[in-house]
Amino acid sequence: MDSSIISQRSLIIQGSIKTLDMKCVFVNVYASNNDDERRSFFEELSSHLFGFDVPLCIFGDFNVAKSDEERSGHVSNPNALYIFNDFIDDWAFVDLPLAGSKFTWFKNLSLLLTAA
Repeated sequence: MDSSIISQRSLIIQGSIKTLDMKCVFVNVYASNNDDERRSFFEELSSHLFGFDVPLCIFGDFNVAKSDEERSGHVSNPNALYIFNDFIDDWAFVDLPLAGSKFTWFKNLSLLLTAA
């Protein structure tokens, strides 16, 4: 780890993966479920990410999905979808297709399941 930024809803760590000899940034987020706070969060996060010229990996709980199809049995707030997708598009992020119980919360269990 070379540096870190800690805020109320994110942890940003810049460092190196030694085995790959590669500098990168990892960002763990816990976004608000409130639309006004959500927009402010993504604006703040964007301001922290400007200036990094290395690969970024962002993960965590965004409290929104990219589309209603990603939510099982729950219709998302259209404004929340717009804010989230706008953030993804602005940064040209790639949404990795990590679906299913190996990568996501499953059946309201209180523990996170990971890939075997």
